[in-house]
Amino acid sequence: MIVPNPTDKGLIDVSGDEHGPLLVDANSTLEPPPPFSYIPQPGPSHLTGSAAAPVESPPQFVLYDADYFETSNGNIVSHDPHLNADGEALYRFLLAHADKLPSYRLHCRGTHVEHHTRWVTERANDGTTTSRRETQSETVTDFDFYINVAPPPTIKPIHWSVGDAQPAYRGHMVRETESLGNTQRAKRAVERAYLKWTEERTARGLPPWALSIDGWSENTDHNGVSALQSSKTIRQWADEYCASQKYLKEFVYEKVRF
Repeated sequence: MIVPNPTDKGLIDVSGDEHGPLLVDANSTLEPPPPFSYIPQPGPSHLTGSAAAPVESPPQFVLYDADYFETSNGNIVSHDPHLNADGEALYRFLLAHADKLPSYRLHCRGTHVEHHTRWVTERANDGTTTSRRETQSETVTDFDFYINVAPPPTIKPIHWSVGDAQPAYRGHMVRETESLGNTQRAKRAVERAYLKWTEERTARGLPPWALSIDGWSENTDHNGVSALQSSKTIRQWADEYCASQKYLKEFVYEKVRF
């Protein structure tokens, strides 16, 4: 930098850089401009609108509210067309209603039959009379009441599914079994054996995923892991149902108490 001489007249070099000196009038009272500095500016935003506008957060997830009705025996029925096309909505619908515990009442009723005998006398047109014995039976109710045996609210549902080897309706009008993703019609002997075991299992109070008497105990996993006997998850069952283009189709999900 050149130090100015107060007695000199004319232009004085007060600062300089590689681009050359900056010249000012020595007699001028104006201060020189500040040195140039470059401040990088943020690049253009990919969002449209004003750069100062706040970014809105995405909307929160809202569960689809499907139309349904409840029958007199407690069944939940829905003809909502969205549940026939959206597997996620159908799956959420099942989970929402599975948390509602089923009502269960034990009906206790005792009766006995009483037989009553009486003599009946009849008179004919000629004035003669005849007598005959008549027996009547009457059913007498001794007691008739209900006991509420609904599960406590602390119990959580266990989601289960039929196994691939068990005959069940898998999109057709007949019961089928499944192997490696392929379905085939179940043989009659397999169907009879399965129905017989279903009756015995129900009479013994075993859970629906129990495959035999020896294959289940009170210590069996109750977290739903061993209950899913199918190679498909419940969500996959829902997606497969919604992917079907059939006009007449039905998805059945049962609540079973054991």
